[in-house]
Amino acid sequence: MTPFKCYKLYLALKQHFKTESYDFFKYKGKVNANENSFTSRKDNYLFTKMASRPSVHTLLVSVLSDDPDVYVTDIISERGEKIHKRWQKYQQSFDYSFKEEIKQYENFDQAIIVKEGYPEIISDYFSGKISLDTLSVVDKLIDGCKYWGSHLKDPLWGDINMKLMKYRPFINIRTEVYKNYIYEIYSGQKN
Repeated sequence: MTPFKCYKLYLALKQHFKTESYDFFKYKGKVNANENSFTSRKDNYLFTKMASRPSVHTLLVSVLSDDPDVYVTDIISERGEKIHKRWQKYQQSFDYSFKEEIKQYENFDQAIIVKEGYPEIISDYFSGKISLDTLSVVDKLIDGCKYWGSHLKDPLWGDINMKLMKYRPFINIRTEVYKNYIYEIYSGQKN
């Protein structure tokens, strides 16, 4: 990947995760950027460094989905590497990671229901007990953003809702398989 293509990918994914109006998939990652303005940037050497990495796309998705306001220097720093490695580890054993995070709940239905405040599963996301991936799968299975959004009205929910909606297209699962995982964990039976 060229440094300029890396820069455009960075801009596209940053806009995707940061703004409601830009959709990386709808616009196929296209952004307005020209090579002259890129070469005049003082930080263009960072994109040269980033472009030499084997997994630029996954690095950017993992770090920008975690924090779309992150600076370029942080993406290729120890902090960015740590986020990327954690994300890669989850991706490499997606099914196992999902099951491990989900089975911590005594009652799955109770973990996703809004009672007073946030559902347990969202509180656990805030505290780092479950990942954005697990929360996103649950969101896909139950249309969580619609349900939770009808009960939660504070600004923090708005941020989480946008993060889930923006991350959702990056989660490619067969919903029936994950519904069966939950069923197996909580009923002890297979379909």
